[in-house]
Amino acid sequence: MKLQLAAIILTVGIGTCLAQTSQETLIRQPLVVIVGAPFTADSVTQTTWIKLDGTPGSETENGRVYRDSQGRTRKEGRLDSTGVWHTLEITDPVAGVVYRIPGIRAGRAVAYRTALPSKQIRSTASELGAVEAKRPNIGVQTIAGFTAVGHQESGSSKATSEQWISPQLMTALMTNRTTDRQMITTTLSNIRLVEPDPQLLQPPQGYIFADTGK
Repeated sequence: MKLQLAAIILTVGIGTCLAQTSQETLIRQPLVVIVGAPFTADSVTQTTWIKLDGTPGSETENGRVYRDSQGRTRKEGRLDSTGVWHTLEITDPVAGVVYRIPGIRAGRAVAYRTALPSKQIRSTASELGAVEAKRPNIGVQTIAGFTAVGHQESGSSKATSEQWISPQLMTALMTNRTTDRQMITTTLSNIRLVEPDPQLLQPPQGYIFADTGK
């Protein structure tokens, strides 16, 4: 069971920031909630690809992530030149919901609210970190001042993914996903072990939330 917990911990570690998990999977599996390990961090996602005509392309997305002591998380993504966040996701295991807002801007007043699994496994990062350090890995390195243990998976012959997880935070500090035409790398930086502002973990006012899923 402990190995299984370590394997799915990223689904809530930073608000599904770095793990691509389907809503169906979120509903089926117990919710693993990391408590007692608050932090804030900046994130950078660098995407490079090869266009159909053979020319290269690239895109950089800046964001931020937060987690409080109760396991609530917030992910902000795609900050534009005017200071507007284009995506926002707040996962609140205490209230049992996740809020997804596709754009924090005028004219987009509808957001989405989905119930999280009622079964929760609450654990400290140190408890799961001890298990994480013993899993088969591809090495250890320091990222943003924290020790990170690497794991690699091959989804198919054309796709591989790599995650570097901090046993101290039980959060992926860096992920890489590579296909034959695209590579996506997300890295956390400026990590601070502080409690985020509680208001950041509440859904913003002025939105109508449409319920999705079950």
